[in-house]
Amino acid sequence: LVTGTADIASRVFGALASEPEAVRVSVQGAARSLARAYKGCGGAVAMAIEGLLLSSIDTQGSALSTVSAGAENGRRLIAAQWARELFPFDHVPARYLCIVAAGDAKADVREEGRLGLKQPGGEDDKEFSFGKRAGNFAGADKPTEEGVDTEMATANGLGEATEKSPFPFATAVLAYMRGRHPELANSVPLNARTPLPPLAMRAALEFT
Repeated sequence: LVTGTADIASRVFGALASEPEAVRVSVQGAARSLARAYKGCGGAVAMAIEGLLLSSIDTQGSALSTVSAGAENGRRLIAAQWARELFPFDHVPARYLCIVAAGDAKADVREEGRLGLKQPGGEDDKEFSFGKRAGNFAGADKPTEEGVDTEMATANGLGEATEKSPFPFATAVLAYMRGRHPELANSVPLNARTPLPPLAMRAALEFT
């Protein structure tokens, strides 16, 4: 099966950046179809896909002289779509990708990011899903009961968290962000530049 490795996905994302504009729309369509084939992937393939999406979406403002702005915009859009569709809602790296996308300069990428921060099938599709954190996700440890703010959990209407909840832990999302941006652990002046664009930081705060 082609989804037994991330090679095909890597080639498609490479084509999104290298193919001429006239061909790019077709490549984007192929990438969307391929996402359905990779849905539910795990292990080394999932890790490789995560890395591929991270490298594709976190390119805004980088000096890539060989890649046109239009190609990069398209690749970030597809990366945001894959992050939203491939992984379960409690998958922390995918939610981080959606947070980054929610702060993108392009409106269509921002919209994909915002959609990825809303629980699929949730009652309210106008707001981020927040204040209901519970559940497990790949590659991270579940916080112990001693590490949970029970007063805050009660205030948020959590009651007893169940492992089947689709929501990632807020602490895990924040820890992942700190791992990606160590400066978040430091005290900084109020006028200091944020590690992510303001809209992405706002999305992170609202989501957690």
